[in-house]
Amino acid sequence: MLATQKQPKGVKYNIQLLMNGWVVAALLWTVGSLIEFLLEKFKVTPAYSYGFWVKVVGWAVGGIFFALFISRLAIYRYHKKMGKYL
Repeated sequence: MLATQKQPKGVKYNIQLLMNGWVVAALLWTVGSLIEFLLEKFKVTPAYSYGFWVKVVGWAVGGIFFALFISRLAIYRYHKKMGKYL
C-alpha cells in the first residue's frame, strides 16, 4: 500500500452500516406496530392497514441494508484478494 493511499474502512464499516440500517428498520417496525395497535384500539377499520404498510417498509429497509452489506463485503473481499488492500 502506498503512503498516500487511505486505509480501507473494511469489515468494521460494513457491519456498522448494516447495524445502522437495521436500527432504522426496527424503528419502522415499532412505529408500524404502534399505528396498528392504536387504530385497532380506536376501531378505525379503513386505516388499519397503514400500520401494516409501515411495517412492510421496515422489512424492505432491513432487506436493502442487508443486501448492501453483502455486496460491500463481497467487494471488500475481492479487493483484498487482488492485493489492493493489505
